[in-house]
Amino acid sequence: MTLMLRVIRRASALTGLALALLNCGPAQALPSFARQTGSECAACHIGAYGPHLTAFGQLFKMAGYTDTGGDQGAGSVPLSARLRINNINPVQGGSDTRVDEADVYLAGRLMNNVGALVDVRRDDAGNGSVNTYLRNLDLRYVRELKLGDKDALLGLTLNNNPGIQDPIDANMAWGFPAIATDGSLFNPTPGSGQLPGRVLGLTAYTYVDKTWYAEAGAYRTMSRSLQDRLRLDPTAQDPGAMDGIAPYWRLAYIHDFKSQAVSLGWYGMTADKHLSVLSAPGAPRVTERSGPADHYRDVGLDASYLYRGDRSNTWQLRANFVEERRDYGSTPVVFGRTAGGSGKVREATFMATYSFNETWSASAARLRSRTSEDPVRYLNGTADSDLKYYELAWVPFGKEDSWGAPWANLRILAAWLKFDKFNGASNDIFGSRFGGPLVNANDLSSLQISASLTF
Repeated sequence: MTLMLRVIRRASALTGLALALLNCGPAQALPSFARQTGSECAACHIGAYGPHLTAFGQLFKMAGYTDTGGDQGAGSVPLSARLRINNINPVQGGSDTRVDEADVYLAGRLMNNVGALVDVRRDDAGNGSVNTYLRNLDLRYVRELKLGDKDALLGLTLNNNPGIQDPIDANMAWGFPAIATDGSLFNPTPGSGQLPGRVLGLTAYTYVDKTWYAEAGAYRTMSRSLQDRLRLDPTAQDPGAMDGIAPYWRLAYIHDFKSQAVSLGWYGMTADKHLSVLSAPGAPRVTERSGPADHYRDVGLDASYLYRGDRSNTWQLRANFVEERRDYGSTPVVFGRTAGGSGKVREATFMATYSFNETWSASAARLRSRTSEDPVRYLNGTADSDLKYYELAWVPFGKEDSWGAPWANLRILAAWLKFDKFNGASNDIFGSRFGGPLVNANDLSSLQISASLTF
């Protein structure tokens, strides 16, 4: 029964924030960057708003957010803010309209060779819970150097999410998660109890000849006291304490052909993680992090293709695949059945985006998650999920001749999220046979209309 309650709590958190994850990545096009560089938002972001990056935007990020447009840009204040008003219309339940997110960003050059992207968010879950917390941290130190006759960048990044520092925007940290009740270490899905947002990591990276990217470092789970000081959501699932550090690595080929750009990458992470223990069934937060440790080995592949041409018609294709192998530290027994000692999670996402004149854009995505069969750990035998995502967006600002440039940007978006499978089933996904609510996967589908203003 405790397992079922955990699944239901986790699923509820997931579905409530699914649309926000998919269309609102860690950072949108920020006017503070435009003021600093003297370039319009469309120079760095596909569709003039983001979060997905052009080749120019990727290079700006790898250079530590420090490039300027001259003396005026060097003296600009690296602050931006964002507000979002959001209307959600679920298949089941009533519609809801409110200002659900407000962000303040420290974003840009701080001093010579040092830059940052820091996001402090205040969000409203609509249930009386309003929280202000550190959402994203990416603090960088970068130097230019020569390796033989090749130009290179060498940098360090302190960040709180394995993937948010990555220049390639095909990974899960950039609004590209496989939404499920049991995700990989890299999955930022709320309530999954994984690492994003609740770890600190230091990695070193290099970008050689504007082609080859390599990065390596390690992460460690924040203490509960540090999470509390950073105002991280106390109702979310804690990832549990890792034994020591979790190594992270990344290799990628990134090349800009001017009118086109391609990337192909390979990355991974290994962690030994203690189970999270709730004080009681239904408890809102984890009060201790102890117990046997599970061993995780994650390997991912990602690829992207961008066609810009003269920027009047832009296409981008993105794909990401992660396989996680697990060796469990415990094998619980429920109704005489013993849970498996090992398992796998496979997550795959595919997305295509078209943008017209950097103003109108349309996207379609397919997101899948697959787990090993385990009827003890999973209510329906697996935690598989299948969903489709479609969006239409209008960005009237963000270009060089736009009103308000470089002081404001706006996006109006309509998005449809359709679940075909969730929590291992298409029908009765929460187990009404065990006393859970009678909900089918399609009941979680939603239409969202939102307006996001950055300044």
